[in-house]
Amino acid sequence: MKKLLLLASLTAFVAISCDEDETPKISENPAPAAFSNLPPATIINAETLASDITFQWEAADYGIETKVDYELQMDRGGNAFADPVVLGLTSETSLSITLGSLNTKLIDELGLEPNVESAVEFRIISRVEGSYEAISPVSTMAITPYVEVIELPEPASLWIPGGYQV
Repeated sequence: MKKLLLLASLTAFVAISCDEDETPKISENPAPAAFSNLPPATIINAETLASDITFQWEAADYGIETKVDYELQMDRGGNAFADPVVLGLTSETSLSITLGSLNTKLIDELGLEPNVESAVEFRIISRVEGSYEAISPVSTMAITPYVEVIELPEPASLWIPGGYQV
């Protein structure tokens, strides 16, 4: 009887332990995100500062259904992302930013010259749980940042009465 009970236990153990591991695996070489609607050029001016620009991309493919985090970066053209500026983080496949915010980052963080067209490169870094990084191909856009130049009138001469010299 003990042998029969031992044999039944062993058979149950073997039957349970023979299941295949069905845990999905993240791809070692994920397909990176790719821009789907980056305009070739943008001119920022006083009328467009409050408008939004939306960056859209195709989702990165990690081989399984999982939450993917995206980081949208930009840098000066030809700088090879040596000092990128982060425009935003999202788990969606699009990101909107006002042209006013973009304009500020272009001038203050990238140091682009106002009112002069410059090449700006964009890329998307995708990650799953902070790891498994995939970097999109770089896309370039010609952007003209905006700074309003206010011409002040020449001040009138300042006259002070008396001889105030010591």
